[in-house]
Amino acid sequence: MPLLMLALFAGCPGTPDNGTSTIDCAAEAIDSCDEAACDACVAACGTTCASDTEYPPEWNCDQGAWDAYTECPDWGNDQQ
Repeated sequence: MPLLMLALFAGCPGTPDNGTSTIDCAAEAIDSCDEAACDACVAACGTTCASDTEYPPEWNCDQGAWDAYTECPDWGNDQQ
């Protein structure tokens, strides 16, 4: 992973803590679609999920990536 990407993940919500922390998607998410994306990532990857600084946040791990559009395809229309 390039150092720039590693820097983006450092300190972000949901950053794993040696597999011992849990991710509280309800507390970390910006809305219900983002929470669903976080939940999908956690279901697939557990505590190895991390979010980036994009809007909407993207939740990702080795198994894939999820965002508000993944869970709610018309998400952008609801935000205007």
